Amino acid sequence: MTAQGVSTLEIARENLAKSLEIYVSNTSDNLAEKIVNSLTSHRDGKCPVTIHYKRQDAKVDLQLNWRIKPDTNLVDELKNLLGEDQVKVIY
Repeated sequence: MTAQGVSTLEIARENLAKSLEIYVSNTSDNLAEKIVNSLTSHRDGKCPVTIHYKRQDAKVDLQLNWRIKPDTNLVDELKNLLGEDQVKVIY
C-alpha cells in the first residue's frame, strides 16, 4: 500500500467538510450571541454553516452566508455550549 498524501486532522477536516450543522432548540442566556461569537473567530474558511432551529411551534433551517474553518477548537466550543449531539461536521 502506498500513501498518496499525508495531512493533519485539522487540514483534512477543513478540506473535506461539506458543512457544519448546528441544532438549536432553545434561545436562553443569549445563546444566539454566543454562537455568533464562536463562529466569528473561525470565519474565512470553506465550510458552510447551517443552523437548525426547532421549538414546539416553529422549525427553520438557516443557511448562513459565512464559510468557516471547522477546527477542533470551534467544534469543541460549540459542543460545550449546545451539547455533544447538537453539532455535527458533515463529510
